[in-house]
Amino acid sequence: MMITRRIAWVCALGLGLGTVSVAGDARACGGTFCDQPAPGMPPMPVDQSGENILFLTADGQVEAHVQIQYTGDPERFAWLVPVPAIPELEVGSQQLFINLLNATVPTFSITTTADVCASGIGSSGPSSSSSVGCSGLGGSADSTLAGGGAFQDQDDFEENGPQVVLKQAVGAFDVTVLQGDTVEELTTWLDTNGFDVPDDAGPILGQYVDAGHYFMAIRLTPGAGVDEIHPFVMRYEGDTPAIPIKLTRVAATDDMPVRAFFLGDGRYYPSNYHHVTVNELQFDWINVGSNYADVISRAVDDPAADGHAFVTEYSGASNVVSRTGLRPTAWDADVFRAIDPVDVIEELERQGLVSCQRSFQCGTSHALVLPLLREFLPAPAMDEGDFYSCLGCNSHQIDLEAWDGEEFADAFFEQIVAPGAHAEALLSRFRHLTRLFTTISPAEMTVDPTFVETSQNSAVSTQLAATTRIPCVGPNFTQVPGGDVVALQGSWPAFGADMPVARTVELYDARGTATIVADHSTDVDDAIGAWNDLQGFDGPPPAGSNGSATPSSSFGGDSGGCACSVPAGREAPAYGMLGFVAVALLRRARSRRRSSPAC
Repeated sequence: MMITRRIAWVCALGLGLGTVSVAGDARACGGTFCDQPAPGMPPMPVDQSGENILFLTADGQVEAHVQIQYTGDPERFAWLVPVPAIPELEVGSQQLFINLLNATVPTFSITTTADVCASGIGSSGPSSSSSVGCSGLGGSADSTLAGGGAFQDQDDFEENGPQVVLKQAVGAFDVTVLQGDTVEELTTWLDTNGFDVPDDAGPILGQYVDAGHYFMAIRLTPGAGVDEIHPFVMRYEGDTPAIPIKLTRVAATDDMPVRAFFLGDGRYYPSNYHHVTVNELQFDWINVGSNYADVISRAVDDPAADGHAFVTEYSGASNVVSRTGLRPTAWDADVFRAIDPVDVIEELERQGLVSCQRSFQCGTSHALVLPLLREFLPAPAMDEGDFYSCLGCNSHQIDLEAWDGEEFADAFFEQIVAPGAHAEALLSRFRHLTRLFTTISPAEMTVDPTFVETSQNSAVSTQLAATTRIPCVGPNFTQVPGGDVVALQGSWPAFGADMPVARTVELYDARGTATIVADHSTDVDDAIGAWNDLQGFDGPPPAGSNGSATPSSSFGGDSGGCACSVPAGREAPAYGMLGFVAVALLRRARSRRRSSPAC
């Protein structure tokens, strides 16, 4: 977070100080309503670009961890989220999402081998992968949620409006949970409290009102900056994770990326959306899957799925997620109970949460450190940076009435230590992790996706390795992870509409039983067979003159080359997500398709 004049507070939401490393596209589905503009001014534009959310079910409750990212005026931040029951709320762990994303990013790797021929290493065909770049898709995760007006005390609410069933400060957020009997009283409350409700939101809100849902109205606390935004956790009675995506359509973009993680004892699938396995031949392997987002969007738009589908990006052990940074051993809340306030910054530096330089530039490694300082150790009428960077120099200006070591320690534990400890406990308790992904447009946001845990523990790896071979005779060819072999003529073939993008489309019921809705395997095999025939390719030829294939150049894997992991869709570049959906594809035997040697 930035403070003008002599000091810049830099909030680094990663492991180190001095860099912003937000795992982007962090959006939780819900309604985003621009605040009421000033007279003569247009509403603030909203770009709801995606979301990351972690679900688990335990002890008769659904627990959802929601990661939020917002760029804009903090006083205009507002968010309405429907929930099926009155939730329990607490601060979440930003580092948990960072570790989840980094551990499960699907990555391409491609290795090129060349046969040893009579005339040396080479081929009569062109080399297809003499260089492989790590390129991704651009874009940013900007304004997600907009709203405004000061947060009102409960006594200020309309007597005839919706019932306020909960008011709670959750870190940097002020949360009001409402229950309305009619859409009219709900929208009246929103309008009265500064939300500009779109005309088309009423019917959508009505569906949730009719279903008995509650509504969480969320704003930043007065004076909070956007750099203080952090994940939060909500728990509510139930056993079915669901994403309230219908309300998202009021401010969503086309092909909005949605990513959901699930911790449990088995693999999760969508139960009312389809599950798609992707035809991996549609990815541009030569350019390390640079068309990833487009392929996923086309796959989930398969006519059999009708835009309501997810793909699996990872399924496997939860212990792949690092515990690093979740709760460093240096974090100690109790030390603040009896500390002299003049020593607070020095202690925070010792715990790795603050770093102040001689240039009067300080950084924090956690979004809620500065808010705690502002609450319990507020700067006097002077530059904040000058004050915090040298408390000893300014000890005579410390507000001793505001400082309470016991309360600071309790708040420090609740907002900083406890979220990381809870994240560690969840990763230890639940052995299986599933990561699902889709893109969806407003017109398709007609059904809230729900999910079911199955007894399966089938694995979907993030490490996808293809092999390109340069034979002595004939065209170069690449074998993709699922076993398909394609002849190359320089660039990757642009199969387009001639080949299905989805291999299979499945539908899982509430018990986790799958029904195959569409199987395009034959059409895929026919298309690749026709392509290879045009290239004069009828399968891998025998090895070179000495009966061997020699690695010519390597990209990724254990070869020490470039295993690319770059942004898919609009995820922030710091967290490479341009990956490839690893799927257990159904294969039909085909005489012309023969496997090339493993490399």
